[in-house]
Amino acid sequence: MAPLIQDLPKYDLSSLAAAEYRGAWWILGLYLITAIFNYLLGEEFFYRGILLPKMKGVFGNWDWFFNGVLFGFYHLHKPQIILSTALYFGFEFALPSKLFQSSWMAVIIHGLEGVLGIVVILGIILGYT
Repeated sequence: MAPLIQDLPKYDLSSLAAAEYRGAWWILGLYLITAIFNYLLGEEFFYRGILLPKMKGVFGNWDWFFNGVLFGFYHLHKPQIILSTALYFGFEFALPSKLFQSSWMAVIIHGLEGVLGIVVILGIILGYT
């Protein structure tokens, strides 16, 4: 691994798997609020609802590709996942949105990640971890 990214912090939710968080329903509420503002009102509304249609005039049929690249660069605060996750999912969200001409496609696909997060957090709250 490159020395530059070798010691970057990892995103680890295992610290939430402690007995003190059992029954802490506020974690689920906080997660739902951040998911709504991130997936729907934040990333997908902005990238697929506003930028993607406007990028057609500049990039033509490659608008979805460059929208995914821009989405990847937006995730520079997580350099260890830019190529593997952010760019891949940027393309995965942008292409269906372009094909169906609806940002709801990206909201649905991105929302599946949110459902997984809900399952994990419910496991923590209910003490299944």
